[in-house]
Amino acid sequence: MNQNPKVKNPTAMLFMCGIVILAVLYMLWQVVSAYLQGGEGAPSLAVVIIGAVLLVGGCIFIGFLAFRLYKQSKEEAKEEPEDL
Repeated sequence: MNQNPKVKNPTAMLFMCGIVILAVLYMLWQVVSAYLQGGEGAPSLAVVIIGAVLLVGGCIFIGFLAFRLYKQSKEEAKEEPEDL
């Protein structure tokens, strides 16, 4: 069984990983800005810390997967030279 499945379109997957990272960072910004604004419905400091750890951890994980995908696409490009 193949341990590393090949992605058919690595450029699209890298673009999607970038979009996911930006969306998660935007969610983190929303949590932190709600905490800084304060008010009755603002999250507590514990919620902000736990949310930051989870969201930043998710961004790091997706970034790691994107880097592996980038390396895979570069290796495939070296193996298959283009015919002119």
